[in-house]
Amino acid sequence: MKINCLVFLLAINQGLLLAFTPRFPLFPENDSSYIKPFSNRPQLTFEFARRSQQIDLVNPSNKRQIVSYQPNTRINFIGTFDYRWLSLSLGFFSMGAADNAKKGETDQFSLRFSLNGKRLWNSNAFQFYRGYFLSNPSKVIPKWNPATDFFPQRPDILAFTWFSNLYYCFNPRHFSYRAALWQLDKQERSGG
Repeated sequence: MKINCLVFLLAINQGLLLAFTPRFPLFPENDSSYIKPFSNRPQLTFEFARRSQQIDLVNPSNKRQIVSYQPNTRINFIGTFDYRWLSLSLGFFSMGAADNAKKGETDQFSLRFSLNGKRLWNSNAFQFYRGYFLSNPSKVIPKWNPATDFFPQRPDILAFTWFSNLYYCFNPRHFSYRAALWQLDKQERSGG
């Protein structure tokens, strides 16, 4: 189900990208005195990352009373493949102990997919979490003891986040977004 949703969202997003593509050349040659491309060679990079999020529920009658939920995340081992216009990052697996066994289990998944042309740049990030714990129980449950009690858990809470951005570069011969974000090019001189 998750994979089908991701494929559907990517198809919609990329269809919109193609629908609004200008009709002039999308990939003009770079000015070599400004930009040195590395994207003609496939690149594989790896990183360790721990991502999280927080859900706050505020009592409308008492604004200072906040209930906060967080996922009990693990460290993700993320692999990234870059070649020409494509960039794909996938959290292969989670490793290490979660933050605290008393906070319960969280299922997590992350994916980043980018299309990086010279003029049009599109980046998409997907995150999925299932299973949250109450991160501030001492403010909500008066007799809660952090030394002995487990954190109240909500395995039924799930969050799916999709972030997408689209940029247009007016001067791709002198400025490279790929150099600034993913080091797939080298910005030799200031693009202005």
